[in-house]
Amino acid sequence: MVTYFGSREEAEASISSQAALSPAAAAVAATLAAVFGRDAAATLSPVNQPLASVQPRTAMHAVIGELRCTLYADPTVVNVLTPGSDAEGHLRARALDGNAIVPHPKGNRFYAGVRYAARIPTRPDDDAELLLRRLVGLRLHTVSGSVNSVLHVGSRDVVVATTRSPEGQRVPIADVAAGLELLHDRGIVEVTPDVLGYRSAFIGAVLLTIPGARIVEGSPVRVELADEGEAPGPESRAPELVPGPFQGDLDRPVTAKQRREQQRLRQFLLAGRADANCALCGEVYPARFLWASHIKRRSAATPDEIRDLGRIAMLACVFGCDALFEDGYVAVQAGVIIGTPAVAGSSAIGRRIAEIAGRKFEAYEASEQYFEWHYEHIFRRQDP
Repeated sequence: MVTYFGSREEAEASISSQAALSPAAAAVAATLAAVFGRDAAATLSPVNQPLASVQPRTAMHAVIGELRCTLYADPTVVNVLTPGSDAEGHLRARALDGNAIVPHPKGNRFYAGVRYAARIPTRPDDDAELLLRRLVGLRLHTVSGSVNSVLHVGSRDVVVATTRSPEGQRVPIADVAAGLELLHDRGIVEVTPDVLGYRSAFIGAVLLTIPGARIVEGSPVRVELADEGEAPGPESRAPELVPGPFQGDLDRPVTAKQRREQQRLRQFLLAGRADANCALCGEVYPARFLWASHIKRRSAATPDEIRDLGRIAMLACVFGCDALFEDGYVAVQAGVIIGTPAVAGSSAIGRRIAEIAGRKFEAYEASEQYFEWHYEHIFRRQDP
């Protein structure tokens, strides 16, 4: 699971130390691995001194998308120089999560920031819950070809619809977490009740959504986790991050389906403005810091709903509001922003929620049906 940090100091305190890297270099290496992948992190190299002694705000090099970039461990972001290239566009096109990229505050097109990040080990249930929330509304195909759909994700169970039970049945998130652990530990698992539990078909369908997972035909059918195009054996493990030059292709082609309404959606919401309010916190930001966020997940919306540009989406800032709403930490009920009771008020997330909870959402009535869907399917409510 990728965790983002608000500062270099917070990142350094959370990331395990490495003998070959100074705290600042370790924070940069972890950020590269989390945002751009291990290949980019492996190219991190010093400029004037060894990585073991490099200090904050001292230049380092790394290859990101076949371009040798200069990086600085600044106080709040990794500052990246992409010589001769539009930094924000170059980095965003290659980032695993576009939210990690921050434009240069003074508009310098050759620089952009990358939020400090790391893949921090968490409870298996946390990873499973996050994955399941991202699957809400999608059609998941089991190894036998049947279709399952995630209707709602609670704190302990996920509600799954099948052809036989369209109203949905509860499946313990712990069972999904156990399946994820088996797949990552062994590299291959049998899709049977003996191995994955009584809802093995659904859990197998979830496993197939993991990048690199594929079906291995046989009796019984298995799900196998490939690594960079190579089929791993049952005892395979992900390689540890080791500083040094990476040998091999630095990029690979990706085919994606373009969402044709996205540009129109953003244009509609901004209405020609260079600055606009975040719909959740109410602060005014330059347009580049605002996302056109769907209130009802696009994957769960009908074609007519997707075309309902004025009501199905809102502008949300990249400084926390977009992520809090997307991951169900806040919702809008009866025109008021509410926060989840599932996190401690003293936690970092709890404090951020408290900043916007209780605010009125001005255009609630027009989008009420979509906010109700979000509350029912995404919001982290306390289960009964």
